[in-house]
Amino acid sequence: MKKCLPGLPFIIIGLLMIIWSFFSYINANSFINNAHSTQGSVVSFVESKLNSLTPRGSTKTVYNPVVVFYTSYDKRIKFVAECDYSSTYLYKEQVNVLYDPDDPEDAYMDGARCLKSGSITPGIMGFIISIIGLGLGWVVKS
Repeated sequence: MKKCLPGLPFIIIGLLMIIWSFFSYINANSFINNAHSTQGSVVSFVESKLNSLTPRGSTKTVYNPVVVFYTSYDKRIKFVAECDYSSTYLYKEQVNVLYDPDDPEDAYMDGARCLKSGSITPGIMGFIISIIGLGLGWVVKS
């Protein structure tokens, strides 16, 4: 019976994360290439709590902006930005918005930054996990 490489689960999980990151990145680029761009305005802020990864389990309060914009057909759309922008935007500030013309509710403030960071982070983590798996295999072989 063959012995399983001890780092194999790490390698598989890491590679799956890299593949997920790749397809997520392609999806984000597709959205950006097909999206319409317009100006919106920050009309309010929504408070939300983020759980910290610290041992104390503390929470961080962030304020996500609520943005209003008008589509090319003058339809008014209101959405909450998904990324933590609490320290960078002011009330009534004009912001760039990317939205799907077929589904204007699918909108992102400053588009590419938030969209692409959600696909790059898992790829970096997957790469690190794969390297750990390869390292475990190398250490056990030695």
